[in-house]
Amino acid sequence: MPIIRVITLLLSLWALAACASLSSYDPPTVDLVGLAPGNSASGQSGLLVKLRVVNPNSRKLNIRSVYYDVAVEGHQLLNGASSEAATIPAYGENILELTATPSFTGVVGLLHSLISDKLKRDQLRYTLNAKLSVGGVPMPVRLKREGELSLPPGALESIGPALGI
Repeated sequence: MPIIRVITLLLSLWALAACASLSSYDPPTVDLVGLAPGNSASGQSGLLVKLRVVNPNSRKLNIRSVYYDVAVEGHQLLNGASSEAATIPAYGENILELTATPSFTGVVGLLHSLISDKLKRDQLRYTLNAKLSVGGVPMPVRLKREGELSLPPGALESIGPALGI
């Protein structure tokens, strides 16, 4: 019977230490810093998405996998996932280059909104959602970043004629 108490005590101390180590954890920040034409792993045409990950912690982050999606003006435009490991140094940053697959329905929906004059402005709102699986952190880290994309003057007005509308 005493061995069970010792094991229970050791497990309790281990769990307490694990929780204490997580209390000083700050979630990383993720920013969308670039898009370029590229190919997905399946050979389909897609986009190369560059995400800047900043680690505000005193220990490195071992990212095991990433899932993300990007919406513009509420239209889901692209998403992607990667299980390639990456390391973000303590108090450092790294650029993750990931492939994404554009959503045909999202692109068509955004174009429809732009052409139907629902969006008359020089900036478009975007939302980036990311989910990171980080070594040493039991639950996935979920992040959301919102911002605006600046367009060149007259860009929205030229969409319709460029499409023959």
